[in-house]
Amino acid sequence: GSIAWSRTREGITDTAGKATINYGSYFVQHQWKPSRKWIIIPAVRYDTSNTFDSHWSPKIGVTYKANDSLRFKMNYGAGYSTPGMTEMYHHWLMASNVPRGRLGAFDIYLQGNPNLKPEKSVNFDMSLEGENKNTYARVGVFHNRIKNYMSVYFTGDFMDFAPYLKGDAKYQRAPDMIYSFKNIGKAEITGLQAEVQQKFGKYWSGKLGYTYLHAINKSDPSMPRQLLDKPMHKVDIGITYDNPKSGWNGSIWGDYYINMLDSNTLNNGGNYWPDILSGDAGVYKKQSYEKKTFGIWNVMVQKRFNKNAMMYFGINNIFNHRDDDRATQERVYRVGVNLKFGGGDSSKTT
Repeated sequence: GSIAWSRTREGITDTAGKATINYGSYFVQHQWKPSRKWIIIPAVRYDTSNTFDSHWSPKIGVTYKANDSLRFKMNYGAGYSTPGMTEMYHHWLMASNVPRGRLGAFDIYLQGNPNLKPEKSVNFDMSLEGENKNTYARVGVFHNRIKNYMSVYFTGDFMDFAPYLKGDAKYQRAPDMIYSFKNIGKAEITGLQAEVQQKFGKYWSGKLGYTYLHAINKSDPSMPRQLLDKPMHKVDIGITYDNPKSGWNGSIWGDYYINMLDSNTLNNGGNYWPDILSGDAGVYKKQSYEKKTFGIWNVMVQKRFNKNAMMYFGINNIFNHRDDDRATQERVYRVGVNLKFGGGDSSKTT
């Protein structure tokens, strides 16, 4: 067996005003092999802080090797996560050039919440995985019960930096939506994950992944039942070419997010200023968020000349999917050269 131990400590200061969080964590793990087929790993983590209560988080993991190419894994344990400086104390404006009169992700005022509590969870997962010469496959299920789940949300209030503008003039400088963070008393995330990686001949390979999420709010009636920014379905697709002899390799991959409540987009066009002029601003208090489905594809091609020289070309967001509310970056082209000189790690990228 083996025992691992680690310690971390970090202090952060926010100079807009002043706030400091100091915390430490201690982790002990033991690996026990009662037989050739079994591996049992008990672990415990201890978190301490000058802001939050100290907390113990025990865990245990079990692996059963049915044979050299088939394994069953199971993990059960507690989790503990404290809010950071951003969620508790930072106040800042996210602004940019968005359509006039729009109250979108680029026009929100984000306020920290110093009353946030740490998340505490009980987590369980099990999976079956295996491989042969050309195929790797994995399927698993998981269930997490979370107390004080932390979520971003629209408060229903606005920050008006131009109160002197009236009527249609508000299109020139619409008020900013005020967002913050809150704890949801009880939340559950249950899901299924499946993945297949397949080799096609000597140089080609592909992968296909799928995740199903049932992520629900169980205690806060002011928030949607579905947790924000958690897609019900997620699909990952990728194809890779790798020829070490010629030095060429490349990948194209896409990620699809299906039925996700977007925290930055209100339903029924609620991100636009005219809705407020209608006198029905109270609708925002209902926390009605828009459900979205979208996919983003990327490609990267590399040519390695030797161990010290390599060039690459890539495109992020090939099909130019745009979403101002989520601050999705438009299509980006990437071209670069990496050069290594002598025994150092010097490189030049353009």
